[in-house]
Amino acid sequence: TSWSPDVLPEASDDTLARLLDLYENDLVLKSSLSAALGADVVAGEMDKAAMGGGRGGPGQYIPQLQAAGKFLAQSDGPEVAVVSLEGWDTHTTQNALLQQRFTALDNGIKALKDSLGETWKKTAMVAVSEFGRTVRVNGGQGTDHGTGGIAILAGGAIKGGRMYGDWPGLKANALFENRDLMPTVDARSVFKGLMRDQLGWAASDLDTAIFPDSASAKAMTGLV
Repeated sequence: TSWSPDVLPEASDDTLARLLDLYENDLVLKSSLSAALGADVVAGEMDKAAMGGGRGGPGQYIPQLQAAGKFLAQSDGPEVAVVSLEGWDTHTTQNALLQQRFTALDNGIKALKDSLGETWKKTAMVAVSEFGRTVRVNGGQGTDHGTGGIAILAGGAIKGGRMYGDWPGLKANALFENRDLMPTVDARSVFKGLMRDQLGWAASDLDTAIFPDSASAKAMTGLV
């Protein structure tokens, strides 16, 4: 395994994930790319200690979340900010990648809190992915695209310190299609609960305009 600093612009995590999918049945290319990504993880650790940047660095998400906080803190600013944070598609070396990403997320949330100032006290934040991960580890010491996942809620407005929803467990007979974590809460229910109770949006609008034809996904209560 070898690694060298990037000369060209760094490939996005989405591009790397697509390449891994493309190379799924090619033993040479899949193993080569997986080894290169593993080396990048190690190099990221070195960069993190030295300057805190680069893919996987502890400051990776700070610029986006800091900027979001500045917009939201303005008296005439928006009510909602959506930030895309790459790097969670952990097909390989998942343990090392998640350790880095959660450190970066923790630092990013702190940056959001700092930039919001007093507005943090009335802020609700949701961190959620559009897909979960498989329960079983793959050959690259990672996991593939799955169904169930988690949403993390934070902010001064959130009634925190607890877990919402049901934990289905990881036994074989509890898995969805014998591979994924069983979903127990519709993610739309979480957003509906916050939009209704935090922002005052009408339930009828949430069921029809915001999330079309979603009346069956009832808004969660007691989040704020």
